[in-house]
Amino acid sequence: MKKNFLSAIIFATAATAANATTYMNVEQEGGQVSSFDVEKVIQVTYGDAENTDVCVSSSEVEELKKQYEKKIENLQSTIEELQSNNQFDVILYNNVEYVDLGLESGLMWATANLGAQKPEEFGSFFMWGELDSKGNDKSAYSANNYSLYDAANKKYLKYDAETSKLTLRDDAASANLGGYWRMPTAEDCKELIDACTWQLVDSPNGEYKMAVGTSKANGKTITFPCAGKLISVQGAALYTGAYGLYWTSELDVDSSAWILDLGTHNLSTPSKKPSITRQTRYEGATIRAVCPSK
Repeated sequence: MKKNFLSAIIFATAATAANATTYMNVEQEGGQVSSFDVEKVIQVTYGDAENTDVCVSSSEVEELKKQYEKKIENLQSTIEELQSNNQFDVILYNNVEYVDLGLESGLMWATANLGAQKPEEFGSFFMWGELDSKGNDKSAYSANNYSLYDAANKKYLKYDAETSKLTLRDDAASANLGGYWRMPTAEDCKELIDACTWQLVDSPNGEYKMAVGTSKANGKTITFPCAGKLISVQGAALYTGAYGLYWTSELDVDSSAWILDLGTHNLSTPSKKPSITRQTRYEGATIRAVCPSK
């Protein structure tokens, strides 16, 4: 049976056209791959020893290389044009979408909560310093169920006033997303607050509010759904639909950590700005990851 060997060459050429040397990769049965410098290939044939189905000369390969170099150049030009016209807001890093808001620090913010696929989704709830969510059962979010609390001695563990910032080992964003992703610091959140103008909008289904920040630097936007928080002692999820409560990586005091606080109580005031407040460490809140630009 004939195989479209010409297409294989085209693919190999396009995949490497941006390099100084262009290689043609040939995969054999069993997964073994052999690479050949296209400049040194005189002729390529396909078929058995007595019957050749396809014959491609090095000059034809070189022409294909030029064609795809041009296509890649045109694609790069299109991307640059979209970026300059502010039409290319969302980018991927480590398979996570993020938005460049033009922050002075160069920090990039994920477009969706940890555990969510879309910006409007709540995602997962976490206790501060734990890597795994305990789900949406509010009864799970108690001091006795918190791995960083010694219930017998009524004492919080590992982090205190002297070691107040999470290590990456205890950072849920770092553990779940990999790469350079991490939870934001309180200072990161303050920068975000001041760099944007803020408004409340309805969710797509109209059941809850979302805080939307618009960058003063480049006009790009970031959306935070108001998921509220989970805590067992209250007997119900609190502030769902009205408050957006997002963990930072830093403690306030032993028992509580700083949190990015977005919601109706802030954005309905004349200042229309989110705030940084504190929340008990074992309560369940959402996380929005950040990563450096380089």
